[in-house]
Amino acid sequence: MAAFAETFVEGFRAMHPEAPPLAYDDASVHRLSAVLGPELRAALAAKGELLPFVVHGVAWLGEVIVRRHGGTWRFRNPMWESFLFVESAAGEAELALFSWFLRALTPPGGTGDASSLADRYRRYVERPMFDPAPLPVFVRGERRLPRLGKVRYDLLHKYLRAHLPELVDLGADFPSPERFEAYGFRFLDVTVLGGGRMVLLSGLAEGGMAAFWLGAAGFEGSVFIPCDSFPEPRVELQPPADAVLTERIRLHFAYNKQSLFEEFLWWGP
Repeated sequence: MAAFAETFVEGFRAMHPEAPPLAYDDASVHRLSAVLGPELRAALAAKGELLPFVVHGVAWLGEVIVRRHGGTWRFRNPMWESFLFVESAAGEAELALFSWFLRALTPPGGTGDASSLADRYRRYVERPMFDPAPLPVFVRGERRLPRLGKVRYDLLHKYLRAHLPELVDLGADFPSPERFEAYGFRFLDVTVLGGGRMVLLSGLAEGGMAAFWLGAAGFEGSVFIPCDSFPEPRVELQPPADAVLTERIRLHFAYNKQSLFEEFLWWGP
């Protein structure tokens, strides 16, 4: 697969001579993701080059995970049923990289989930492999963090000044006042995570549950999960017996009157 990966690197350089060449790192996966899409799929298919592009691209993506994150190939016949095996803080996983690549090339409204390659890579490789230990502990000591029952952007700032003065900035990527108001929050709950390394804001918004992860420098990530308004969505911590650094978060909610949950590592999606 390493030879196929090198072929892909050379092919990408020829297709995009103005762009930085692909390396075997996470940043290169995000750069590649930006050029994948239905237009590229149509162009490759018209020239009869779609299959070799996918095969070589998957070989390169797998080589990134092998070199940087210790993954191992598990080959099957036919080839496109092969997967990459990884172990991380989230547990063991079999990554279907051929499916990732093809779905990243799927046009909107096509068959399957059209999430980007970067989205999948971040959720299933980067975030699980992330080492949270060096993150600074900025919330120290036990404290009572009440629910914010009336939610406005200005009231959120007042709440944080009163209860979490260590969080001095929401960060440049936190929703703007206008975008925040558009969520239509009914309430916000605040949860300290990772022994004080992260704070989670979560609550019932218009049409679903929204959650924002905040570190010492502010916004780190967010999710929005469509859900019913009753019963109210809630956060449950799943602390393991060994260490706080591997605790998990369960976001409990109901959708179409069915009880469900989504689980995340505490440092975010």
